[in-house]
Amino acid sequence: MPLARATRPRAARSASLDHPDPAERRLAVADCATAGPLFAQLAAEGDASVRHAILTRLGALAEPGLEARLLPLLASEDVALRQDAILALRRRGEAALPALEGLLAAPDPDLRIFVANILEGISHPGARAALAARLAAEADATVCLALVEALAQIGTVGEAPALQALRARFAEEPCLGFAIAIALDQMGAGA
Repeated sequence: MPLARATRPRAARSASLDHPDPAERRLAVADCATAGPLFAQLAAEGDASVRHAILTRLGALAEPGLEARLLPLLASEDVALRQDAILALRRRGEAALPALEGLLAAPDPDLRIFVANILEGISHPGARAALAARLAAEADATVCLALVEALAQIGTVGEAPALQALRARFAEEPCLGFAIAIALDQMGAGA
C-alpha cells in the first residue's frame, strides 16, 4: 500500500515549522522554498529528525550562497548535525567547491578531514583538482589519508602523479602507502 502524504494544503503545512509535532515540522520543511526560515528553525530545533530534514532540504535548494551558512556547522560538537551538514554540502555539489577549496588549508586538521569527506562525494574535476593540489602541501598524515581516500572514490589517472609524490614524501608511513596503492589501483594507474 503506497504511503499517503498529508492532505492539508501545502501552504498550511509550510506555516507549521514551529508546530509541536516533529512529523508536522518535517512536512513543513519539505515544502519550504527558501533558506531563511529553515536556518531560523535549525537554530531552535531540538529534534534530530527535523534537523536532518532541514539540512537535507538546504542541500537541495538552488538558492546561491548557502554554503557560507552551512560551513560553520562543520565545527559543531553534535556529530549528527555535523554529518548532516557534510551531506548537505555534498549535495550542493559544484556550487560548494569555492568555499570548500579554501577550507582545505584551514588550521584545524579535523576541518580539513571533513572537507575531504565532503569533496569525496562531489565527482567533479574541480573537487579532484582541489584534493590533488592539497596533497602537495599537507603535512599531517591523517589528513593525507582522508585526501587519499577521497581521491580513491572520485579520482582519475590524472591525479596519480600527486598520489605517487605523496607516497615518496611519506615513505615511512605504511598505512598511507597502502591507501595510496589502493587508490592508484582503483584509478587504473597501478600500484
